[in-house]
Amino acid sequence: MTGTFTLRYHQPTPLGDLRAEGWIDRVEGIKTWAKGHVIGPDGVTVEAEGVFILPRWARERIAAGNPEDTPKYFE
Repeated sequence: MTGTFTLRYHQPTPLGDLRAEGWIDRVEGIKTWAKGHVIGPDGVTVEAEGVFILPRWARERIAAGNPEDTPKYFE
């Protein structure tokens, strides 16, 4: 679940060839911090940062020993 999601625009993002990169910055318990950016021909156009929280139903399934019921991106 998305806790927060912040975008910081540095310049207009043009139409055409762009590159998007994203990565997990850190994980602490049930929270995951992710970052990313979009790169255009003149450099980074926008940066993103978000906090994502593992929902209670997914934590309960994992704790019950049923991780196969939980989507892979929650493991």
